[in-house]
Amino acid sequence: MWGRAGQRSLERSALTEAVEQLKRALAQIAILPGTPPLRREQIDRQVALIAALIHVKGYAASETKAAVKDARSLIEQADALGEYPEDPLLLLVVLNGAWAGALVGFNGDVVRDLAAEYLTLAERQGTTIPLLHAARVMGISSLLLGDAERGRIHLDRAVSLHDPTEYRSSAARFGQDLGVAVLSFRSLATWVLGYPDASITDAAHAVEAARKADHAASLMYALTVTSWGLINST
Repeated sequence: MWGRAGQRSLERSALTEAVEQLKRALAQIAILPGTPPLRREQIDRQVALIAALIHVKGYAASETKAAVKDARSLIEQADALGEYPEDPLLLLVVLNGAWAGALVGFNGDVVRDLAAEYLTLAERQGTTIPLLHAARVMGISSLLLGDAERGRIHLDRAVSLHDPTEYRSSAARFGQDLGVAVLSFRSLATWVLGYPDASITDAAHAVEAARKADHAASLMYALTVTSWGLINST
């Protein structure tokens, strides 16, 4: 009950409520006898908790980092038991939380390592959604670590892979709508590279996509990231 309530709260951006409900769900699961279905549910709720904590506590907060570490540990334990997750995106969500925490914490070496791990996993899976996420992570990492041209190449690939009608549910899992994230950072990349018109176009599309997604965190993300170029130009 608490797990479903937490997931619904997360999807409608009731983030404080989602954190408390998901914590209650995990506390209940922890006292029950372990079974494969229960372990799968525990992983699902732990991964959902990461997304909620990102917005309530922050990417680099100790509680968020702990949730990421616990989620990865649960997935590894399930793998050791031969209980492989049905959802191939679960580990990507966990890696995304770790990568974002390192990015916000200005830990460039860890960012590079996690981005490479993300790309390797996505290429191994070989389907569009993981490859789109990997292009986003590689693009943002390259841009913020000083290689704007390489960042734009990856972000162009992410934009080309993105279908706004297919990936709308990604916002609740990864923290932001995918299209919003890649357009926002491509806007910053093109600004840095000296293409203000293209930057402004991407910024407008990012904000428009965030409003259409009706996801509060995505809108805040778009408004924040797309403003960086303008602020730094004054």
